Amino acid sequence: MGRTAESVGVSTEQRVSPEASRGLTAFGSLELIRKKLPIIVAISAVLLVPCFWQPNLEAGDLRSHVYNAWLVQLIERGQAPGLSIARQWNNVLFDFVVSALGRLVSLPVAGRLAAAVSVLIFFWGAFAFASAMIQRPPWSILPILAMVAYGWTFQEGLLNYYLSIGLAFWGISAFQYRKWPGSFAILALAPLVWMAHPLGLLWMIAAAGYLAIAEVVPIRFHFLLVLLAVVILTAAELDLKRHFVVQVPDHSVIFYNGLDQLIFAGRYELPAMALCVTLLLALIVEVWREGKYAEFFAKCAVPLELYLIVEASAQLLPETVYLPHYSAPVSALTPRLTSVSAILLCCLIGVIRTQKWHVYVFATVAVVFFIFLYRDTLVFNRMQEQAERLVHSLPPGQRIIETMKQPLKYRFSVKHMSEASCIGYCFSYGNYEASSLQFRVRAAPDNSIVVSDVPDGSAMERGDYVVQARILPAYHLYQCGADWTTLCIRQLEAGETLNHVAGR
Repeated sequence: MGRTAESVGVSTEQRVSPEASRGLTAFGSLELIRKKLPIIVAISAVLLVPCFWQPNLEAGDLRSHVYNAWLVQLIERGQAPGLSIARQWNNVLFDFVVSALGRLVSLPVAGRLAAAVSVLIFFWGAFAFASAMIQRPPWSILPILAMVAYGWTFQEGLLNYYLSIGLAFWGISAFQYRKWPGSFAILALAPLVWMAHPLGLLWMIAAAGYLAIAEVVPIRFHFLLVLLAVVILTAAELDLKRHFVVQVPDHSVIFYNGLDQLIFAGRYELPAMALCVTLLLALIVEVWREGKYAEFFAKCAVPLELYLIVEASAQLLPETVYLPHYSAPVSALTPRLTSVSAILLCCLIGVIRTQKWHVYVFATVAVVFFIFLYRDTLVFNRMQEQAERLVHSLPPGQRIIETMKQPLKYRFSVKHMSEASCIGYCFSYGNYEASSLQFRVRAAPDNSIVVSDVPDGSAMERGDYVVQARILPAYHLYQCGADWTTLCIRQLEAGETLNHVAGR
């Protein structure tokens, strides 16, 4: 039991001095990057397989981002009357990347490439962050990082937020080197993080600030820092409730712990539970073997403290906030935050010295997870093929309203099938981006391309919209029959509700 994976030649981890690991932020040292570059390239190639293993990359809101990049092209060519492009500098970086790539390749390919780049930024940013936290490159946790990279945040398609968190991880790891290169790096990244999503910038500033303070405070007083952070979060929660309309649904402390990023249906609980059990067993074995409890927990202290603070954020802060300058609320804050919790859990696993059985378990769990993921994305590809066939059976230029609902406790997003099918052919009238005022594309009230009213758009998504004569002719894409993956389309008539059309 005392033999480590290093001693049997399994692990590729290399311990470096604290000065080297802090001084060169990404992987411990530039020399290590040079030596491991072929391995890094190979790992990156394997990591990107899920971005290309299906005919379509199914990632929820990704379909909407690509569709709206097409609307931007139409606006620029003067072919989208009633639509305009707003000058907005946050929540848009991913969209800028898709539009830029869309000038070189087709938009579906551009969306896939932009998502692949985002995966690499998130994955290696998380690895750099973990390396800075534990002062050595934790190669053994790469399978877990890969699962988190394709976790709920990515599958939901929250790609501006996802990209902001990945860039923030790079910034925080750079900040660990206090001399001017690290300080310059975090300052240089800040505008990009902001352009991607403000929450990423908030995380980067908060984490860097905490690390700077924790470095000068004796470790025996760190619990006071955590308590202070919880007090600040509580005050922020009260302030948000006082000044804004918020929704605070019941949160499950057990579920939203970071591992929720890996759970999309009941079968995904198996790999998540295997990771949880492995972490507990590895922790027990490590403490028993070392016999130096204070020294071991000192190594875990900062990642654990950050994990507790992020989890407190997920439990204390509202799920949804209605901001006055947006028509639609900022939502899903809790599961967004647990993407950070999941990486901090990876840091805690990385603190434990690698054993041979750890590597086997992590690799096996990752294989099971990605087999499940392949099967589910295959289902969505078949749905997407149906949607495209149905939409293209209509004359070009038609308005499509989509109503899609996933089964209970099924956390994959089935929305925006019509958007992916309509690019270059028709208009997804119920698309939410323009009416939300959170993205670049804006819609005038009298336009014929996309809904401009948030309540109407929400009603279309829910299926209880009453069809108005002014939007006709229009067609409804919906799930029909006993199987939720079977789609139908039909022409709408004034006065009927979408649920009635769908036979619900």
